[in-house]
Amino acid sequence: MDRIGEDANGDIALLTFSAAEDAVASGSSTPVKDSSTSTSGVKGRSKWKEAALRAKQGLHNIDFTRHPRAEAASRAYLILHHPAFYITHLVVSVLLMLLALAEWPTLLLDDSQAYRNWFLPIHGSVEVLLLSFLLLDFVLRMIWLGRQFYSLQSITVYTFLILVVMYIEAVAVLVRQETHFRVLRALRPVFFINTHLMFGVQRVVQQVFLCLKPISDVLLLLLFQIAFFSIIGYYIFNQYDKDYFGSFGQSFVSLFILLSTANHPDVLMESYHASPASPIFFMCYLIVTLYVISNVLLGVVYSSFKSFDTTKFKSMFLHKRKALSFVYNQLAGLNGIELSDFEPFMKEFQPQMPAWQVLCVFKALKAERKMQMDGGVDRDNVGFLSIEQFYELYRIVGFKWKEVRKKGKRCAQLPEFVRSILRSIYKLVSWHWFNSIISVIIIFNTIFVVVNAAIIDPAERFSEPVGIKIGNFIFIGSKRYNSLCMQCYRSSGVSVINFMTTV
Repeated sequence: MDRIGEDANGDIALLTFSAAEDAVASGSSTPVKDSSTSTSGVKGRSKWKEAALRAKQGLHNIDFTRHPRAEAASRAYLILHHPAFYITHLVVSVLLMLLALAEWPTLLLDDSQAYRNWFLPIHGSVEVLLLSFLLLDFVLRMIWLGRQFYSLQSITVYTFLILVVMYIEAVAVLVRQETHFRVLRALRPVFFINTHLMFGVQRVVQQVFLCLKPISDVLLLLLFQIAFFSIIGYYIFNQYDKDYFGSFGQSFVSLFILLSTANHPDVLMESYHASPASPIFFMCYLIVTLYVISNVLLGVVYSSFKSFDTTKFKSMFLHKRKALSFVYNQLAGLNGIELSDFEPFMKEFQPQMPAWQVLCVFKALKAERKMQMDGGVDRDNVGFLSIEQFYELYRIVGFKWKEVRKKGKRCAQLPEFVRSILRSIYKLVSWHWFNSIISVIIIFNTIFVVVNAAIIDPAERFSEPVGIKIGNFIFIGSKRYNSLCMQCYRSSGVSVINFMTTV
């Protein structure tokens, strides 16, 4: 039996399984060592569970100094990084923002008795419930990190303080049965960005803040140039144009808007009417600010962002390598990691992955580096993973696996006359002149369509020969069907669309 895996980038791994390996993949697992005799140094935690925690830290880019030591910290860590918790956290954050649709000034609510009796208690209870879940997230982080929680990034600590104030405010509204002007509601999107599934957005926001320092230098230079030209423009054009250069403030605002060319050429018309040489000032201003400094600002933004992004990528890559090195040292024996250690590790690392996919991942890792053959003898350790092969774990785990039966077995259950017809079609489309004949038909069809479209009178147009349509249908359908198995043909969206369009 063959199994094929494909990741998001299109990389494909095709694995062939023997009968014994198929038996292992179907449910009968490899003998597993006793976990009670193999601990990682943390009391009550097996080496496979410890290795899985390290692997998850490398995958989620978590600092190793925040590794959970106690059992309660491990449970809090596993809850925080569970996929169900990720989705729940995202849904709660979205619902918290949607509460704005039922609040003033979105709804023009009056101060009636009905509003106080039923609407405000329901709204306040829902808000307190949602904020309680967000507060639970920080409580679990405190249990996991302990005192290290207060040494996190300042944005995390500020988010926690904002959440506490918002929670107290919501409880106060619920108790008093009376609302008030609440400014902190504008910060609700912060909790949405703080979710794990918004990791990409968090990374971009973080890099934007890191790029502010080099960007601020160019911005100060740009503001200095605008102020410099504003002073000159005020003293030159003050007597000619009171609307745009009546004061220094008006001059600064006019030239600042001119940076986007929104008020061009209105800003120079009065000055040009008084002196034909006045456009030279505006030309110099636009060349210096719009075409030089603005492009320098764009280049600084791009280079700074790219530099920080490259540095972040390198740090994440080395962090994953360090995590996998620890896992390898934790699981490997004298020759490497064997399947009996790899299976319980994957059970802790990816609990939802079935046994046959674990075996596929193991074999795919073995196939990552070509085995060195010397006289027909494999010099690699058969059945063991080396450190170079194990470094590809995060990529191979992302593969999506499915069974692929051999090409000759797909028609084994069909009647003999159907198989004979399919063999005849295959011989036809495999004929070396077949593509040439179909190409001539397609060219003739193209010429026919162009000539037919040039005829203005619909009554004089020709009807398309049926043979051309049949030829196109046979070419597209038979060629794709014989190059793909029927299951792959149906699973390919492009093939299905082409087939329906041809029909």
